[in-house]
Amino acid sequence: MAVTEVKGKEVLLKQSPYLLFNAFTDLRNFATNLPAEMQGKVEVTYDTLVAEVQGIKMGVRVDDRLPYSQIRFKEEGQSPFPFTVTFHFEPVGLDQTLFHIEMRAEMNMMIKMMIGGKLKEMVDKLTDGIEQAASGKMPENMPQYS
Repeated sequence: MAVTEVKGKEVLLKQSPYLLFNAFTDLRNFATNLPAEMQGKVEVTYDTLVAEVQGIKMGVRVDDRLPYSQIRFKEEGQSPFPFTVTFHFEPVGLDQTLFHIEMRAEMNMMIKMMIGGKLKEMVDKLTDGIEQAASGKMPENMPQYS
């Protein structure tokens, strides 16, 4: 197994680290915005968020919280490889935060060849979505449900 590490881009969010940390520390916050057809396919607790995708249950679990500066998530369920995703919050003044995501994954060579190059793109898209949400906009490229 080879370890792949990805550091996403840094963005300046117009929210305090306190508010951002509290939004991401309780994963139940994400269940309130799920479309009705997803309600039965997602299990959410304070520490875990697991979704069923094509009969496979996978998701994340909060592995570590360092108040107001970082939250580390670890794979949960039937993930094809072990990984961690860490959200970093660095205060800039009283009401802004320098934010970035780091991902670490242990993948065999075949999986790394298939998706390894796309991890940075995925991390940066997640960062873009968080940046848009923090500024009060609906993140782009989100699935539309009627």
